[in-house]
Amino acid sequence: MTRTRHSPKGERMREAILDAAAELFSTRGYRGTSVDAIAEAAELSKAGLLHHFANKETLLFAVVRERVGMDGAEMAELSRTDVGFDNLERYVRLIERRFSDPGWVRLYTVLLAESLDISHPINDYMRSRVMRLRRVVSRALDAGIREGRVAADVDKDEIAATIVGAVDGLRIQLLLAPSFDAARAFRRLVDSLLEPVLQPQPQLKS
Repeated sequence: MTRTRHSPKGERMREAILDAAAELFSTRGYRGTSVDAIAEAAELSKAGLLHHFANKETLLFAVVRERVGMDGAEMAELSRTDVGFDNLERYVRLIERRFSDPGWVRLYTVLLAESLDISHPINDYMRSRVMRLRRVVSRALDAGIREGRVAADVDKDEIAATIVGAVDGLRIQLLLAPSFDAARAFRRLVDSLLEPVLQPQPQLKS
């Protein structure tokens, strides 16, 4: 689908609305935020906001795509089916970068928690996103088996669910204690899960 082109001024206003909505959603949640509050934060009239976004739900999906899903291109690369075991390392690095962005951590965590209600507009999106991330890890482990780097009897799905689930828990810890080194904790967790299943690799002769 071709994205609608906006004038430079229109694009700036649109970005201001997205920034305001993302900030308010991250502190009040989607359901606790009104269109009026977003318009005020963006220094626009309600009519001006609705000129760019038909309603609050449309705005929510734009925030999800362009603020929560700002890593869309990178996620598309990670989700390829022809990747190797090294794709797991790329995923870990992506998560480490995300932990360094407090605004993203709060926005994603609040929207994820809120979306557990099946009537929430992004319930299906968040469910699909979590399953997609689990497939990223599982496919990397499967590639590791093919490459002889991971034991053939490893429970790929269990490790994938544990790694992806740990990210959600670490985000909460980071919000409660901002000085917590979530990236280091995540790296150690992944290493501890992989250590028992990694296969010894032949040493190169000098």
